[in-house]
Amino acid sequence: MKARNWAFLFVTTLTVGAVTGLLCGFGTYVLQTGAEVVGRDLWLSILGFVGAGLMFSLMSQMGLFAYFFFQALMLGILKRYWLWQVFQAVVVLLVLVDLVWLRAAAGGGHWLAYVPLPLALLAVGLLVAVLKSHLTDRTAFIPTLFVMVVLTTLEWLPALTTGNRLSMWVMIVPLLCCNAWQVLILHRLVDTGKGDGKKTTAARKKKWAAV
Repeated sequence: MKARNWAFLFVTTLTVGAVTGLLCGFGTYVLQTGAEVVGRDLWLSILGFVGAGLMFSLMSQMGLFAYFFFQALMLGILKRYWLWQVFQAVVVLLVLVDLVWLRAAAGGGHWLAYVPLPLALLAVGLLVAVLKSHLTDRTAFIPTLFVMVVLTTLEWLPALTTGNRLSMWVMIVPLLCCNAWQVLILHRLVDTGKGDGKKTTAARKKKWAAV
């Protein structure tokens, strides 16, 4: 990736994080507390939520590049691209199950009460994965779903473990938006090595390696 394209991705992802952090954080705070925020408190709240969004954006970007490193490592171990796809699909399933059972074991209550959250996360992941597949090719579906479900969950753990609804919403929305933005735009910023205009298997994989 060229430095100019990397700078574009970095700045735009920061912007996505800041905007979604402000809108979601401020909206969730007002809806939960019903408090009217004015004057100095208003500006402090704006700065706080924008700062949180920027921090979550950086976490998203670091997480995605960590995924690239992990992908290269696993492809070196597994040797077959389809095995890497299967591995990611299994991990996605395990994470979704753990989001139900582990949270139910820690928080108590019936496990069905913990189902909506992973289902919503899966729905967003499927939506982004389908769109990514349409923009590139079918091999991008599982990796995109992995990033949107597994990677987002790992990045979300600091808020998820607190059980605080405000913290969870303020963190998950910017993370999902930043991850989705990077996944959907990154293939446009990386040279896929097109030669005669025909996409080779290597070019398609490189396209996803840029997510």
